[in-house]
Amino acid sequence: MFVLFTAWGYGVTVIEFASVIFAFLAIGLGIRGTRWAWPYYFLSGLLYGWLFVEFDLFASAAMQLIFMAAAIWGWFSWGREGVRVPSRLTPAGRMIGGVATLGLWGLFTIHGVVGV
Repeated sequence: MFVLFTAWGYGVTVIEFASVIFAFLAIGLGIRGTRWAWPYYFLSGLLYGWLFVEFDLFASAAMQLIFMAAAIWGWFSWGREGVRVPSRLTPAGRMIGGVATLGLWGLFTIHGVVGV
């Protein structure tokens, strides 16, 4: 991996530097409420995922898939006009979310105890 520069003894690669730049661009565009923040979030996640794979940090690389999926979801949920006024979660939605959270918590707890 090509090191672009070294800061405080840490070698910053080209991929890492580009990831940070894309993330900062995304944050700036997100503050403005434009839909164009999401492609930059996606690119940042893609590059960070590549970087983490290169350093054998596979869990961190897999987490970038979640961020990239969120960027795709954000692109389509914001629409052409940009940020939408958020709506409230319905009581049924709250119930489904609560049950799903408890179910997943139980599943992971049992998995951790049993060691399956």
